Formats: sequence, C-alpha cells, structure tokens
Amino acid sequence: MKKLYARHSQKIQYLLIGGWNTVFGYGVFTALYYYGTTHLHLHYVIPLVLSHVISVTSAYLVYKKFVFKTKGNFIREYWRFCTFYWFSLAANLVLLPALVELFGLDPVISQGLLIVVAAVTSYLWHAHYTFSQDMSLKKLNPSSR
Repeated sequence: MKKLYARHSQKIQYLLIGGWNTVFGYGVFTALYYYGTTHLHLHYVIPLVLSHVISVTSAYLVYKKFVFKTKGNFIREYWRFCTFYWFSLAANLVLLPALVELFGLDPVISQGLLIVVAAVTSYLWHAHYTFSQDMSLKKLNPSSR
C-alpha cells in the first residue's frame, strides 16, 4: 500500500485537494448566485465570473503549496494556471447559458455538471504544463512523444 501511495501520491493529493477546491468553488458560485440574483438582481453570468477569479486564485495557491510543491516562479506558474482556466471559463460562458436557456436546467445544477468536465482535464494541464519545468505544451500532446 505504501508503494502504491508513493507512486501515485501526487495524483491522490490532487484528487483530495481538487475535491476541496471543487467544493469551495461551487460554494462560492452558489453563494454569489443566490445573493447576487436575489438581492442585487444580477444575471447568473456575473456570479460565475466573480467566483471564477476567487476560486482559481485559491486553487493555484493550494496546488502550488500542497500538491506540486514548487518554489518560486509565482508569476510564471500563476499565468500558466490561469491560462487553463481562461479556456475553461470561455467554455463555461458558452455552455452554462446553453444548459440553462436551451435545456432548461437550473444554473446551479448546470454549473455542477460543468465542474466535473473541468476537473477531469485540469490535472494533465497542471502536472505537465503549469508546474512543469518544461516551458512547452509538448507533454500535453501525445503525438509529440
């Protein structure tokens, strides 16, 4: 069991901390959504963008310290980290309204579904690009090996 953990410790830590980050981000979105739409009469996309900034910054700090354990390179890594989440946010800005407006799903339920998709792809990006010493995206493309 110790060998298995040693071999996959980073992935296990990523899953555990990623689970926390997912709950945190979803909680921030849900709180901002209910408060923003009820009291401030905001469109649901506004809480999405605000929660995105808060959640991504929090996730970066936790992954850097507890999963990938890198030192320095704060700006470079944060830029790389945000790059993934800009793509994720762009997709989310298209898919969330599609799920809500076209399929009639609740915004909170829809966002929960979209979080799963982002979580599945984020580990590869962060392990092989964000926190990698290699400056290229070659590791993310299997055909380049």
